[in-house]
Amino acid sequence: MVLALEVLRPRYKFAYEKVDIDINDALKERYGLRVPVLVDGRHEICAGHCEPTILEAYFSTTADQ
Repeated sequence: MVLALEVLRPRYKFAYEKVDIDINDALKERYGLRVPVLVDGRHEICAGHCEPTILEAYFSTTADQ
């Protein structure tokens, strides 16, 4: 997922933060074994494996806003 994000980052100019859910009980309870998870605020974009086409669609939609 990180590689796909890095490929798209120059085009869409976004930042992201890696968070270790194992040190946060609330996140561990929420996401459990569905990591990695990509969220934008409270909107879950993808979990586990994320296809580059899903990321491209999401960022192209949010870039228009």
